[in-house]
Amino acid sequence: MLRLAQHRRHPRARASSAASRRPHISQPELPLAIRVRTGATKVPRHDASARRVLVLFLGLVTAVLVALALVGERGLIQTVKARRDFEQVTDAIDDLRQENRRLRTVAERLRRDRSAIEDLARGELGLLRPGEQLFIVTERDQR
Repeated sequence: MLRLAQHRRHPRARASSAASRRPHISQPELPLAIRVRTGATKVPRHDASARRVLVLFLGLVTAVLVALALVGERGLIQTVKARRDFEQVTDAIDDLRQENRRLRTVAERLRRDRSAIEDLARGELGLLRPGEQLFIVTERDQR
C-alpha cells in the first residue's frame, strides 16, 4: 500500500522530531485504486484489428498523396515539364532578340550606306555591274 506523505529527510535532520511532537497521529494507508461500481461493463478491446485497419488506411492515404505529388496536375512531373518548356521558350526569345538586333543594324546600314545595298544585291541576287563578266568554275572528273 502507498503512504500519502513520505518526505525525504536530510541526512543531518533528527529522525524523531515529527514523532516526538505528535505521537498519537498515524498516517492512514490508502488503497491504490478506488473502485466505484457504476453498473457499466467493460467493452473488450480489439486493438489488433483496429490497428491493422488504421495502418492500411494510412498506407492507402499515403500512396494516394505520393501518386498525386508525382503525376497530379501540379505534381513533380508536370513541374519539371513546365520548367523545361519555360527554359526552351526563354532560349527562343533570346535568339529572336539577337536576330532582331542583327536585322536592325542591317536595316540601318542599308538606309545609310549605298555600298551595303550593292553588296546585298551582288551576294543574294547575283547582280553584276555593267561591263562585268561572270565566270562559273566547275570541277571536271579526271578519268
